[in-house]
Amino acid sequence: SMVTLAVKIIRQFVRPAADDEPLDVLSLARWQVALNMPSEAELNLQRLLAGELALDTYQQALGQLAWLYKRRDRRIEAVPLWQQLAVTSFDDVSAHIELAKYYEWHDIQLELALDWTTQALSLSSALDPSRADVVTAELTHRQTRLQRKIAGLHQE
Repeated sequence: SMVTLAVKIIRQFVRPAADDEPLDVLSLARWQVALNMPSEAELNLQRLLAGELALDTYQQALGQLAWLYKRRDRRIEAVPLWQQLAVTSFDDVSAHIELAKYYEWHDIQLELALDWTTQALSLSSALDPSRADVVTAELTHRQTRLQRKIAGLHQE
């Protein structure tokens, strides 16, 4: 009945249960972000990631939580999430790119930034052809810039 459905939705919104459908909890977290409730979204994503998930749902939850950390200027907490995404994703290089950016601009480890960029380039052939050219060009530009920076450091 409608009353039962309303009770379930309200309960899920307040505190999802461990047996709630993972995609519902993921959607709830996205909704909470849109409603400017980042703390609640973070908690729900962390709870979701603590359980067993299908790979696709796991990757979506990792990506959402990493994005939330980045948005809240907590990049250091996003790093292990991006690393997990990078090792489980073969058709998406966004986590590799985020790691390259982090190590180039925030933690200033240019060799690591170059490593993540190179890994992303090696996977770029598996990307959707409509995006592959643009992503490959951006990665090649990043790789060249990093190589120049590293060479400049070695000359000093």
